[in-house]
Amino acid sequence: FLFVTVRLRDDGGKSYGGTDTSIDHNFTIHVLPVNDAPSFTVKDIFTVSEGSGSHALAHAAKNIIPGPVNEQCTLSTSSCDAQTVSFKIEDISNPCLFLGLPILHDDGTLVFLVAEYRTGSSFLSVRLQDNGGVYSKLE
Repeated sequence: FLFVTVRLRDDGGKSYGGTDTSIDHNFTIHVLPVNDAPSFTVKDIFTVSEGSGSHALAHAAKNIIPGPVNEQCTLSTSSCDAQTVSFKIEDISNPCLFLGLPILHDDGTLVFLVAEYRTGSSFLSVRLQDNGGVYSKLE
C-alpha cells in the first residue's frame, strides 16, 4: 500500500484574507501482484537406443518454478496465490520415433516409448503453464 496526501496551492497569494492552499486530500494506492510466468530448465539432449522400449527420464525438466515467492506457497492466503504448473508438449518434429506421444509430467519426468526399427532425432517444443489468473479488482 502507498498512502498519498495531496495539497493544491495557487499563486494568487493571501491578500485580502484569501487563501492559496487547499485542504489535504488523502488516498491510497494498492499495487496488486500479477500472474508471473513460470520457468524451468531442461537438459538439451537425451540419447536412447533404437527399439529400447519404455523410458522415464527423471529430471528432464528441472528448476520448475511457478513464479516469484508470492506464487510458491502450498496454500492460498492474502499474501500468496498458490499455483500449480503443468507441461504441454506443443510440437514433436519426428513423432514416428515414438509409439504414442511423449509426456512431460509436472515433476519434470519425461516418459516415452521408442518405436522399433526407427532411428533419428526429434525436437520437442514444451510450454509450462500455471493455473494463476489476473487480479482484476481492488479489495
